[in-house]
Amino acid sequence: MKDNATGLVWQKCSIGQSGLDCSGVGIKKTWTDAISTCTGLSLAGKFWRLPNVNEFKTIVDTNKSTSPVIDVSYFPNTASSDDYWSSTTSTVTANAWLVNFDDGSSIPFSKSSNLYVRCVSGP
Repeated sequence: MKDNATGLVWQKCSIGQSGLDCSGVGIKKTWTDAISTCTGLSLAGKFWRLPNVNEFKTIVDTNKSTSPVIDVSYFPNTASSDDYWSSTTSTVTANAWLVNFDDGSSIPFSKSSNLYVRCVSGP
């Protein structure tokens, strides 16, 4: 899914999901595994990576009154309570920033924790 405002191309489904409706259950990974998964992704002939926290914020819709605060017509089957890894490391290097699609919040979290992964390609 291409975001014309940013030039970023987003993976429609979370890692572990497939099809037009992103059926199945996303696979949670540690931060290091999330980085490796995105850089190793072979999809649409593009180079993929884990998005940084500011890139994730471009697909969060904080004007929505219900969760998830993401456009599910573009990103189907994204559960409201899903936390996703960003590539942004915290000031505490053992942590990286996550983005939560329940309310659009982002907080630093232990890199050894298992969270969902959605990759991005572009600028």
